[in-house]
Amino acid sequence: MISYYTGILGSVVTTSWGFDLQALYSGVEQTEDDPLIAPFTEGEAKKAVRGMNAVSEPGPDELGPSFYAAAWDMTKGV
Repeated sequence: MISYYTGILGSVVTTSWGFDLQALYSGVEQTEDDPLIAPFTEGEAKKAVRGMNAVSEPGPDELGPSFYAAAWDMTKGV
């Protein structure tokens, strides 16, 4: 049994990916990427905070979305 599993697990399998991204997306209209990499606005951040579940788990700072929504004017620049 040991030699059987050693034979299976001990063998090296080489994996290769053979695809061309340009060919994969050929025929798809190209767009400008500026909107995708632009910094988000204060309005977008506020909308995201207000759109979260207010009673969800807090983050690493131990404060949840309800705190940030209630204290938006004090925390928006942080």
